[in-house]
Amino acid sequence: YKGKETEKIAKEQKALILKDIKQDQINTIEINNLEQKISLSKNTEGWVLLSPTSDSADNAEIDSWLKQLVEEKSLSVAVDGADIQWKYFGFDKPAKSIVIKTNSNQQVSVEVSDKKNFEGNSFIRYPGQNTVFVAGSSWGSHAGKTLLELRNKRIFRHQISNIQNIQIKNKKANLEVENKEAKWIGSKQPDWILDQNGVRDLITKMSEIKAIEFTAEGDKIETTKKTLKL
Repeated sequence: YKGKETEKIAKEQKALILKDIKQDQINTIEINNLEQKISLSKNTEGWVLLSPTSDSADNAEIDSWLKQLVEEKSLSVAVDGADIQWKYFGFDKPAKSIVIKTNSNQQVSVEVSDKKNFEGNSFIRYPGQNTVFVAGSSWGSHAGKTLLELRNKRIFRHQISNIQNIQIKNKKANLEVENKEAKWIGSKQPDWILDQNGVRDLITKMSEIKAIEFTAEGDKIETTKKTLKL
């Protein structure tokens, strides 16, 4: 029984696409989705985008994705040998790719074809090797990750526990509250009794707001602000 279990584990390990790669050791990710090349790096504070723009990344999204990625297994070998007709598997032209690197200098590169087999599963290969594997259909989305998916989309990116002052301005009111001795009070109306849970709920909701797209960056910001009357 133990022999069968050992054999099963060895077979599963051999089928892993990112062989010997541990999630907690991954510190660099490179994605080429054929529309843009995305580079990410991990530092002491989490994941950051290096290109095509410099920004913080969505740590929760990336960690969840990597957990799935390191558990992915090949389903079978489609073809093997030096005389592979690459065009039948979509590798006669540039393919989407993912490169994973670790802090122990391990690296795995995977190319993903746009073609699929009759079951809808993906064809993948390791660059430089004469083998085409069949892998799950999810590999199309793995290698098709976009900048928007990986980027930190939170509007407020600081620690909410550090907030000491809130100002709300609109056409009807100009309200300011501040935190004094762990209690929220009105800056100009200190005698007001504020709903402490209401203020905390507001802060929590503010921290959860995420962008659905990025309309302008860099030199285009000022022009866009005028166009949007900001």
